[in-house]
Amino acid sequence: MAGLSISNVIGVPAATWLGQTYGWRLLFILVGLLGILTLMLIWWFVPFHKAHPDASIRRELGALKRLQVWLAILIGIVGFGGFFATYTYISHTMTNVAGLPSALIPLVVALYGLGMVAGNMVGGRIADKSVMGTLYSVLPAIAVALVVYAIAAHWAWSALVMVFVVGAAGSMLIPALQTRLLDASPDAPSLASSLNHAALNVANALGAFLGGLVIAWGWGYVAPALVGACLAVLGLGVALASGLLERKKPLAA
Repeated sequence: MAGLSISNVIGVPAATWLGQTYGWRLLFILVGLLGILTLMLIWWFVPFHKAHPDASIRRELGALKRLQVWLAILIGIVGFGGFFATYTYISHTMTNVAGLPSALIPLVVALYGLGMVAGNMVGGRIADKSVMGTLYSVLPAIAVALVVYAIAAHWAWSALVMVFVVGAAGSMLIPALQTRLLDASPDAPSLASSLNHAALNVANALGAFLGGLVIAWGWGYVAPALVGACLAVLGLGVALASGLLERKKPLAA
């Protein structure tokens, strides 16, 4: 996940500046060109390997029969949804609530990205000690961070501080989610790895939808953060249920 985090330090701020300066249509052209370039680099530099003789699509898909796999996916969808509910509308929050000029938005998203890098590094270390312990501690931390963010967003200096904190808190969850999926499906590592990204993409859609919904209802631009806090609490509930089931039936059983 380091590449995803670093892209929010470099790529997203650069794209934001380009969009503000030259228009949003240019970004689609640049993303398409970068995609072609990436495909060419993969073709040239990534060695080709034949499929492993034990590889099996049926075995990989068999992991979807396990309840713990679905619970891990649900933790990611619900628990991480608040991260995207906040991030999707961060530009409007910073300009309309915190009073920052739009020219500083690239700096804001870069600060968010730096928080993601820091959170990803810390989250990986604490997940090495206890995966479920990380989920139990990080999800309520996300909820608290989002509530504080909703309050701090009314002042520019505190809003910038909390942008970094929210980015860090959300990213601390990702390594534990990835490890949890791998632990729940040890015989389907390829599927487990892809399911984590799939869960985060669904969380992106869910968070953006719910955040936009409360804004449309007239609750203001800080409301998505409060919705996100509720989602993090719901995610904690799913994690607790998963842990309770694991005590009755360990993953290896």
